[in-house]
Formats: sequence, C-alpha cells, structure tokens
Amino acid sequence: MFDFLAKHRGYTFSDAVTWLDDTASLDRSETSVHRTKLKIFDVNFSVKASKIAHQAHRDLYSKEGASALSYLHKRGLTNETICMQRLGYIDYNGHDAIAIPCYQDDETITSLRYRIIDPSPDTSKYINLRGSINSVYVAGTWREHMATVFCEGEFDAMCIYLQLVIVTGK
Repeated sequence: MFDFLAKHRGYTFSDAVTWLDDTASLDRSETSVHRTKLKIFDVNFSVKASKIAHQAHRDLYSKEGASALSYLHKRGLTNETICMQRLGYIDYNGHDAIAIPCYQDDETITSLRYRIIDPSPDTSKYINLRGSINSVYVAGTWREHMATVFCEGEFDAMCIYLQLVIVTGK
C-alpha cells in the first residue's frame, strides 16, 4: 500500500501513514456511500467465478490437487483456514495453481486470482481471472476500532489472521 501511494500519488512514507490514518478515521456513513459506488462490477463474472472457485476448492482435495494442498500447508495454513478462505486447486495452462477468491460479501466474488505454484521464467506468479476487479483481500472481517494490517499478499493476510485467531480465540 505504501509503495502504491508513493508511486501513484508521490507520497512519502510519512504522508502515506497520515493519509491511511485519516482515511481510517472517516465517519462510517461517508465510507458506506463511497463503498456502494465501488461495488459496480459484472454480476455474470461473479457467477462464473463462483463456479470455478467451487470446483477448484473440491479439486484441492483430489489427487491432482495434492501438491497445491501441500504448498498451502508449507505456507503455514491449516485445513480450517484453507476451507474458511475457500482456496482451491486449478491447472492453469499446465501449471499447478492455487485459486484465491476475493469476496465482497459471503457469496459475491469480485476477484479470482491464481497463484502459480512453480512458475516458469516466462509465467507470472499471480494471474487474475479476466473480469476481476482490483480489491483489498480481507482474510477475516474488518471491525470498527481495530487495527488494520496491510501486507504483501493474500497468504500473508491469511497467516496473520490465523495467528490472531489462535492468540485471541476469536
């Protein structure tokens, strides 16, 4: 997030921290109006992505998905977290990949990313399903008056969330 603000808005680290703090302290009524405007996306995409994500989650526990499941365990994710985040396995052009759905709510997928487990030099590590919209991946649920942690990727967010659940029991 800080790199994004530096690159696209010319913010220093200190400016970015101030901007994030100011944004976090906005009145909820203002942000809910703002969020409503951001919810515009193709509903057909969500239906298609849901079908792919559902099948990918089932495939994760198949013989073909064994390497993907092993990869997730090595990243520190438990089966409970994998199920809660609805991660899955997909063969992406001959590469084993993890399907990572990003939900707007419990049912509506706004983004479906694939993390290629062992990419070749000419393959990106992450690939978005066409139609995905850029969004913040939330491993748990944002709660008012709680600290927010920004991290590099979805797996980091899941691991941090898992540790918070272990520590707090919530």
